[in-house]
Amino acid sequence: MNDINDNSVVSIVMPVFNRESLISTAIQSVLNQTYSHWELIVIDDRSTDNTKQVVANYVKQDSRIQYFVNDRTQGPGGARNCGILKAQGEFIAFLDSDDEWFNYHLKDSVRTINEAQVDISFALWWIKQQNNEPFYYYEHPLIVKYLEDLRNKFGAYGETIIFDKGLFEQYLNDQICLYHINTMVVKKELIHIYGLFNEVHNVGEDSEFMINFFDKCKVALITKPHFIYYESPDSLYFFCNRYELDPDSLYQDEKLLKKIEDTGLKSIKFKTLLKGKVEESDHVRDKKNCILNINSGIGTKYYTLSYLNRRDKKVALQYCRLSHRIKPTMFNRLLLCHLYVSIPIRKEFMKKGLDLY
Repeated sequence: MNDINDNSVVSIVMPVFNRESLISTAIQSVLNQTYSHWELIVIDDRSTDNTKQVVANYVKQDSRIQYFVNDRTQGPGGARNCGILKAQGEFIAFLDSDDEWFNYHLKDSVRTINEAQVDISFALWWIKQQNNEPFYYYEHPLIVKYLEDLRNKFGAYGETIIFDKGLFEQYLNDQICLYHINTMVVKKELIHIYGLFNEVHNVGEDSEFMINFFDKCKVALITKPHFIYYESPDSLYFFCNRYELDPDSLYQDEKLLKKIEDTGLKSIKFKTLLKGKVEESDHVRDKKNCILNINSGIGTKYYTLSYLNRRDKKVALQYCRLSHRIKPTMFNRLLLCHLYVSIPIRKEFMKKGLDLY
């Protein structure tokens, strides 16, 4: 690989669709970076609002900012690929148009890659749910202990965890999310080797892209927050606070139920793809256990879709049969009995088997 120094240009790819009221915060967070050697490539996924005009004002202010209309498949995968192919920098970084970086993100990431001699860096993040205050999920004592265990297991550079081999299997077994596309900084030449984004998927395409590099490249996880992730109503996945959903009254909001169902099916599609990657991998040691865990996740998703749709018996039975076929559980067996012969169910118990997230 080519040597990369602290003056290397970072190409920031920012896909956008109808975000005229939000994108300024994201762009301003790039302008605020303490690392100045960057270019921002905004890829408009054919917006129908005034996004173009908002970005045009920034283009006039700073020559490092460029605006293009997506000329590939519509969706986040196609837009990001469009930006990657136009990038001139040695590094590629990503930032969604409704999120924001802390001002040290690029500087810390480039320094970590150079000093720890890795190919890719990630970092942690804060979460902001609509009108609530941002919170830092990773300061919980159990997660702090888990991160320390990872340092001891894989190695570290200071507080940064360094992964060489075994990251894909670890990712499959992790109970918490530690990798986000908005913190990923990667050497561009590696993308030419391991591939662009899958343009078919609108959910999980970022995770699929990231794991393509696991076990093939040396990866750093910086264990401090680098950006704020906003869960907003127009997000592709976190369009609502899923912790506050009532599965027994969701049917009253047909539009929201349909969105939950669509994203659930896309999540199942991604998990099925993961299964294929496990079967093909030369680095996963316990394939049987990994596949069992993935099947459990798929079965739970199908069970959830069945429970949410149980007022439509035909649809609910279809999902429940799929859940039972993939992994029989007490929950899907009871729900099948309820759907077939109207046996009463204890809702509070049945809801323990749901995965609304």
